[in-house]
Amino acid sequence: MWVLLVTLGAASSVASVLVYAHDRPTSSYPFSSTPSDEPKAVKVLRIAGFFLTMFAALMLASSTGVWVGVLTLVGVWLPLMVTILISNAVRRHRTRDLSA
Repeated sequence: MWVLLVTLGAASSVASVLVYAHDRPTSSYPFSSTPSDEPKAVKVLRIAGFFLTMFAALMLASSTGVWVGVLTLVGVWLPLMVTILISNAVRRHRTRDLSA
C-alpha cells in the first residue's frame, strides 16, 4: 500500500511540472523556489505529491527501516529533478529556435 502512495506522490509531482510547462511555455520551472506565477492546479499537484510521498516514506521507514524511507525519497525526487531539467532544456531550445 505504501508503494502505491509513493507512486501516486511521484506521479503528482511530475505532473505538476508538466502542467506548469504547458501553462507557462515561456518561463522555466525553478529548482529552489516556488514560482510566483504558479497556477492553482500546479500548487495542488505539488502539495499533494509532497504529502503523499512524505507520508508513505515515513510509514515505509517505520515499518522496514530508515534507509528504505531515504531511498524512497531519492527514488521519487530523482525523476522529478530529471523532469524539471528536461522541461527547462526543451523550453530553452524552443526559445532559441524562435529567436533565430
